[in-house]
Amino acid sequence: MALSYLLFNKLKWFNIDNNSQQITANGKKWGAYPTSVKLNGTGALATDLGFGNVIGTPDCECYAKIVNKFGTFYVVNYKGAMAFIRDDQVSSEIWGG
Repeated sequence: MALSYLLFNKLKWFNIDNNSQQITANGKKWGAYPTSVKLNGTGALATDLGFGNVIGTPDCECYAKIVNKFGTFYVVNYKGAMAFIRDDQVSSEIWGG
């Protein structure tokens, strides 16, 4: 066996730090998204079921974090429905671990 093979197998195949929130690979920028977010209860959700204001501060499973010219948004699972929330409605990001 080659020494390089033995050394390579000791590393994670992608070799990215666990605390990295953005990397550049093959000339493209890739961003991480949190596993869930805690809502602060100050706004309305846009969902297919028509949820309005959020009561309380529930944790929502996060599917994506979208950053574009309109702002930062999260795609979350709220009570079984996919919802879009703005970043000002999030009190904290939960990155898992």
